[in-house]
Amino acid sequence: MSILEEVLTTLKTLLGPDGCAWDRAQTMASIRASLLEETCEAIDAIDACDGVHIKEELGDLLFNALFLCLLAEKENYATFHEIVQGLNDKLIYRHPHVFGGKDQIASPEAVLDQWDQLKKTEKGKEMRQSALDGIPKALPVLARTQKVLKKMKKKGFVPNPLEEKSREIAIGNALLQLVQEAQSQSVEAEFALRNVLDQHESAFKAYEAELSSSSSETSSKNGVVK
Repeated sequence: MSILEEVLTTLKTLLGPDGCAWDRAQTMASIRASLLEETCEAIDAIDACDGVHIKEELGDLLFNALFLCLLAEKENYATFHEIVQGLNDKLIYRHPHVFGGKDQIASPEAVLDQWDQLKKTEKGKEMRQSALDGIPKALPVLARTQKVLKKMKKKGFVPNPLEEKSREIAIGNALLQLVQEAQSQSVEAEFALRNVLDQHESAFKAYEAELSSSSSETSSKNGVVK
């Protein structure tokens, strides 16, 4: 038995009649928040280049993915085999330059262009009315904005600033302009802000430690005086 089969057996036991009450009570909808949280924790571990936490968080993320597959089966959306088979078929179909006997594609950009073209021919994709359909609404807004702008650019559309009828619209316009600037310089706006915020958080924690140290020294001196 492979390790993946062992994990699936463990999960099926947890979901079984004699399994865990918490696991058995879960639904695909109830696990959404956990999936998002574990994804963010995995990103944090990767950003920190923390090998111990990368291993742990990727394990948690894999649990959520496998658990959701079994819940999808339980809720009669699809079987685990159908999900995995669909993934494998998609990977092969979208890489004809690897599996289809076609010429290799030299650049990652050209591979992505081919990927987008192949997506349009897949079953179910014909229902999409816009190039923006399929961009997840749950993405962090900076990352989602960048994806939307990329799709717009491919169609030759440049969004004009909205009429600034309120401070909210004015700030929104300014933020959109910053994301457009990031896009033009091939910078991921989401991670750029995350990086800057991380540095400010570190500086603030150092400031807190300095305040705490100063406060302790003052208390100690006051004690001596007394």
